[in-house]
Amino acid sequence: LLACNGYNGIELWRRKLPDGYLVHRSAFIATRDTFYMINPDGAGCLLLDPASGQERDRIRVPELPGEWKWIAPEDGTLHALVGKEKDPPETTIVRSEYTHWSWGELSRGYYQKRIPWGFGETLLAYDLERRAARWSHREPGAIDSRSLVMGGGRLFFYAPDSRVGCLDAASGALLWANDDPAIRALIDEPGRNLTSTPGFRTSCYSLYTPQALLFQAQTQM
Repeated sequence: LLACNGYNGIELWRRKLPDGYLVHRSAFIATRDTFYMINPDGAGCLLLDPASGQERDRIRVPELPGEWKWIAPEDGTLHALVGKEKDPPETTIVRSEYTHWSWGELSRGYYQKRIPWGFGETLLAYDLERRAARWSHREPGAIDSRSLVMGGGRLFFYAPDSRVGCLDAASGALLWANDDPAIRALIDEPGRNLTSTPGFRTSCYSLYTPQALLFQAQTQM
């Protein structure tokens, strides 16, 4: 993890990340006063000084154990997705005689029908001023962290085996849910006329607008 001066590029600080640390999951948040990052051990969140990288504080919610998969701030509240299962870490070194490489060489999970990283069951809101959990919501099916998006005071999620849903960001109340399997089939519809596999499968794929909620995962329609 590298922090540089945005004006002249001078390196301010660097921090070694552990093997298997997944950054494609909203793992970092940079604000004027604080740099938030999911704790390298998976439990909670670290708060760093943005100028020096020194640890100022850490957030843990003991009553909701598990590995944090995703974080996002709004109005003094840190929202997070927590999963029971730890993501499998994997470090691979490939020495190829060819001029290219395959994702399959680099990761055993990359071409699985469902990637093995970033799924959780519990959404929570943590009050940064009171230093306590404000609410938590547990879904019956695992939520894909890549699908999480916030907007208009709401938090939207997609659980591939159960439903699409929307929570009130302030209270955690379920505002609506759609468990129509046809909707989930459309979200997971394979892409057509693609050359190779453009993009990264671990990247976020949802977009909120006041008119529509958009889903477009890598290699999917």
